[in-house]
Amino acid sequence: MQKLDKRNTYTPFRAAPADRSVAGQLKRNTVKEVEGFRRFDKVKYDNKECFVHGLRSSGYFDIRSVDGSKIGASVDGKKLTFLEKSKRNYTGGAIPPRPCGRDILAQLR
Repeated sequence: MQKLDKRNTYTPFRAAPADRSVAGQLKRNTVKEVEGFRRFDKVKYDNKECFVHGLRSSGYFDIRSVDGSKIGASVDGKKLTFLEKSKRNYTGGAIPPRPCGRDILAQLR
């Protein structure tokens, strides 16, 4: 049986601890504004009101409806009409508040 020296041993790939993409933290959005549109701006596309969900530096956008369903993953910015500036209160998947003064267990009794 041959002995392996340190140069021939198998070592699996490990990412550097300073690499934030592997550590589970989101990278900052490097593109803030493209063709006058920002994230979560209300736009009109194909006679539907939608939100800009993702920006591409090439001038294309990820468009979603109010309920969060995807309308287009790569829509040209020339086909969009600006409706309203983002207010950062996107409530597409919000959970409704609980009834005031009533506990769920009390309703089951």
